Amino acid sequence: MTRKEKFQKIKTNILKKFPGAVTKTDPRGEYYVADKYGIDILNSEIINTVNSNRFSKIEDLEGALNKIPLSPHSSTVFEAWQKLELALKSVHIIKVNTERFSDEKIENKNDLH
Repeated sequence: MTRKEKFQKIKTNILKKFPGAVTKTDPRGEYYVADKYGIDILNSEIINTVNSNRFSKIEDLEGALNKIPLSPHSSTVFEAWQKLELALKSVHIIKVNTERFSDEKIENKNDLH
């Protein structure tokens, strides 16, 4: 598969989830993929993942947000789309495994034994 074919495949997959996504440049001339509203998808996905967890105190949420590094933008268009694809796959893996190994499921399993 050529680099162009790989790019098209990545872009097609991302556009299924984020119709209207486009490549943008930041003030430093680096590239990122933005949704149809112009929001950096890569960094918003990271933040959404943290926000989807349940925190009992606002301090816990703030602490978690402070620990998440924002992903740097890319020097090439291809790299920007490739980083986003990897991040989306990672978010999916984390979500699936978080649900599979939730505290409630582990407690229920331990109660049965």
